[in-house]
Amino acid sequence: MDVTFPQDYQSPDLAGKAAEFSVTINSVKVSTPAVLDAAFAEANGGYKTVAEYEDSVKADLLKTKQTQADNQRGMALWQKVVDGCKVLDYPQTELNAAIDESNTYYRGAADQMGVAWADFLAQNLKVTQDQYDSTIQEMAKQQIGMEMILVAIARTEGLEITDKEYKDGKIQYLKDNGYDSEKAYEDANGGKTLEDNLGQKNIELYLTYTKLMKFIEDNSVSS
Repeated sequence: MDVTFPQDYQSPDLAGKAAEFSVTINSVKVSTPAVLDAAFAEANGGYKTVAEYEDSVKADLLKTKQTQADNQRGMALWQKVVDGCKVLDYPQTELNAAIDESNTYYRGAADQMGVAWADFLAQNLKVTQDQYDSTIQEMAKQQIGMEMILVAIARTEGLEITDKEYKDGKIQYLKDNGYDSEKAYEDANGGKTLEDNLGQKNIELYLTYTKLMKFIEDNSVSS
């Protein structure tokens, strides 16, 4: 198969160059639609009848939809809270840390792609260095601002996370993400703990947000 790389291809060494690819087909697979019968219901959940299987699927779908609706409502309520607050000043240390984190992410992406930083900005992000710096600064302010609002409200309302809530919340988080214990998580992540990968501060913020959102939902008035 003969192809020509686009002139604006992300790798300058290949841009505009002709290339020939050889393709070997090792196998062809044909998908056969499953038959919804008693055997299928038994094999996919141990249900005795098709009706039991269908009821289970319906219940799962309804639960998923309800969770999505709850999340959307929660995010809308949180956005109203944020919109009603004003951050007067940002701690420079936290602001710089957030900016450094974003820079590390994007520069790492450029390195993985083997693209020079200037080319990555122009071709992938489609911004100038000044535009990038301004955007990263604003993103950092939004992140730190929301964290400040979250912590301030939690402290005012007495909703700060206790040691027990932290421990229980971490275990629940692990279960929600497919790990039945902290050891199972560590075994799957090269011995690293959840704190190693996410940071204790971020875990506390997540648990505080969850607790605060329940408080807001319980005390919100539908219009």
